[in-house]
Parts: sequence; C-alpha cells; structure tokens
Amino acid sequence: MPSGPVTYAEPARTRPHVLSWVERHPVLPARVVVGVLLLFLALFVLVMLLLDVTGYV
Repeated sequence: MPSGPVTYAEPARTRPHVLSWVERHPVLPARVVVGVLLLFLALFVLVMLLLDVTGYV
C-alpha cells in the first residue's frame, strides 16, 4: 500500500494492470464522444441540405 497520494503515472509505470484503460487514458473517451457527436451533427446538416436542395423539405 502506498503511504501517501499517488498520481496516475506511478501505478501505470510500476503496475500497469492495476489501472483500467479509461483510467490510463482519461481524456480519450471524452474526445471520442465529442467526435462522434460532431460527426452526427455534420451528417444531419448534410442530409438536411441535400433534402432542401432537392425540394423535399
């Protein structure tokens, strides 16, 4: 047991199996979620533009 506070870097270096993937990469899941949402937004805008140009909306 550690005697004091431990940063994420220390167990990742000494015992990599202790931390989960999300704990080892704390920013990546948020970036993936934001990226997927932006992709859906861009796809929605593109579909709406195409429907408007073709006269369906």
